[in-house]
Parts: sequence; C-alpha cells; structure tokens
Amino acid sequence: MNSLFDFYKAIADFANRHRMIDFFKVISSVEEIGTMNLTHRSLLLTVESTNISRELNYISVTMSVFVVDKCIADDQDSLVISAQENIFVISELQDFILGLDNDVSFQEVILAQAPETDYTATAAICQFTALFNRTSYCDSTSTALNLEE
Repeated sequence: MNSLFDFYKAIADFANRHRMIDFFKVISSVEEIGTMNLTHRSLLLTVESTNISRELNYISVTMSVFVVDKCIADDQDSLVISAQENIFVISELQDFILGLDNDVSFQEVILAQAPETDYTATAAICQFTALFNRTSYCDSTSTALNLEE
C-alpha cells in the first residue's frame, strides 16, 4: 500500500465483498456511531492519529475498526454468537491487511454491548497501526508542494 487512500479502498473492497458485512463507512469519531441506525453487521473505520517522524522513512497511521451488530434482546445465546462473529470479522480483516503486504499491528479487541428495549447492539472494537512508505506516499496526482520549482 502506497497511501492511506489506497488502504481505505482495499478495506472498502474487503467490506463490500464480505458476506457477513452489510454496511461499511469511514466515520469521523466514535460518537458518530450513536447517531447511526445500523440494522445489520457493519464495519466502521476511523483514522485516529499519525506519526510522521523521519525514522525509517515511514508514516505510521493509527486507526480504529468497529464491527457492530444487533442481536435479540435478553437472549444470551444470540449475544455470544454475535460477539463471536464480530471477533471473526476482525480476525479476517487482520488476515486481509497482512495479505496486502502492509506492516500492521493489531491491538487488543474490546467487546462492548448496548442493551436496548428490542435488541442488544454488540461491538468488537480494535485499534491498529499501519505503516506507509513516506517516499511513495504521494503520486503525480497529489497536490504536494513541488520544491524543485
């Protein structure tokens, strides 16, 4: 992967082709999830921070991925199955990203629940860091400053 945009396109393609994911979106913050009406399993991605130090000539970008689902309210079996499937989707995403030849480091997966009257929203949340080569980060279509003029 040469850029964050290429990385995003690859993850969007993964989400659109995955049989367990109904909806994919890049969100601006975790607060945005509360305003969304998600009806089926969704994959949400947010860009958290970046480290642009010159060490090893890489740009390090930290992102969070949220796999969110709904299950039957007060049904323990449904709750456990939903959590298991959310974890499975994150593990497949990790395998997919590693297959892209991107140096990526996944952190601990956090499981969360939000009980409602008719359903329980479940989520598997994971932060990860991806590295992008600084020398090939911008291409000829970018608006980067041309220092040779």
